[in-house]
Amino acid sequence: MSEPSPPWEALSELIAAENSAELTAFIETLSPPETARAISRLAEAEQLHLLSLLSPEDAADVIEDIPEEQAADLVEDMPSEQAAAIMEELSSDYLVDVLGEMDGDASHAILAKMSHGQRHERMFRQPGSSGFHARTRPGPGSAG
Repeated sequence: MSEPSPPWEALSELIAAENSAELTAFIETLSPPETARAISRLAEAEQLHLLSLLSPEDAADVIEDIPEEQAADLVEDMPSEQAAAIMEELSSDYLVDVLGEMDGDASHAILAKMSHGQRHERMFRQPGSSGFHARTRPGPGSAG
């Protein structure tokens, strides 16, 4: 009986087949380190194609599994609208880290495409963010 192919080979085949559902299901079976390793073994064109086949939420999950520098390089090479959709799904901390690794022009283009509300909500309302928290707590005796 032959051994199963390495994850990056299976990933490459699924990307070529352009089956988003199977691709998503396969990635969900991989641990974050396996995902990072498999993606690092793909050609850059395959990496970009992979992210274009996934939903922004699933693409963000993949982006969060790879090193920030590699994520920044990939995101910089995407159309800014696609990159913005993915970046909006990243956790606040990872978003800041990836933007920090990017070229200034690329990060500005992506931020310009992100919805105004999304940028402010992520900066000011995310639990654990270093920004101002706009949420208010009910005072003593308040219902809620």
